[in-house]
Amino acid sequence: MGAAALVGATVAAQLATGSVTVQRGDTLSKIARTHMTTVDDLVAMNGIANPDLIVAGQVLEVPGAPVPGPDDTVHTVVPGDTLFSLARTYATSVEAIVTVNRLPSATYIRVGQVLIVNAGEAPPVTVPAVTVPIEQPAAEEPPVTEPPTTEPPAAEEPPATEPPATEPPATEPPATAPPATDPPATAPPATAPPATAPATPPIVTPTITTLYKVRSGDTIDGIAAQFGIGAQALLDANDFRDPTQLVVGAYINIPG
Repeated sequence: MGAAALVGATVAAQLATGSVTVQRGDTLSKIARTHMTTVDDLVAMNGIANPDLIVAGQVLEVPGAPVPGPDDTVHTVVPGDTLFSLARTYATSVEAIVTVNRLPSATYIRVGQVLIVNAGEAPPVTVPAVTVPIEQPAAEEPPVTEPPTTEPPAAEEPPATEPPATEPPATEPPATAPPATDPPATAPPATAPPATAPATPPIVTPTITTLYKVRSGDTIDGIAAQFGIGAQALLDANDFRDPTQLVVGAYINIPG
């Protein structure tokens, strides 16, 4: 349910109206802030030609808070409440609460204020996808082996034979030399060391940092509650030693 549907659910935005008498030193912006309305609404309701000119004693009509209908859900603001925490509690959005209650600012509500907080569909939060390339390890190559080198055996020499002596009667047997045989020389097989796969680099997941622009009226506690974190975590993330160091317009880190 969007903001427009929520407005229609509160009985066509019925408003309680009242009046205020301009005092010395009053301005339209001061009156609007006091009565939780806007300068444009005061100008429109009272037909003011010059928003910079009002006089003491002048009576102005001021719009009040919307009147809850029988089917509306209401919440009374207590210390520590923020529009962000209320939107999360009642499954709606900050924009819807601001619209249906005609709030002049999304950063200011007061303790005891009664707000209409009908449940609705909060806008989805989109987180950008981060893709980290992953390197595949190189395929391991099989070790390289060389066939053994074998030398052929040495050729055998024929035996040396001497003819028999012819002197009678003694006869010497023929002298026979044993064959000379060298054992075959065998070279050990050459083995190359196995290839080593390159180391796989570690996968690095990038850190997503949220920045918040400080607005007028912000406090450390209010910003921490708005994002659902502790005040000390917010101080540590920004190296603040003094909670009063907030500067309007400056950007601060919101820890994830």
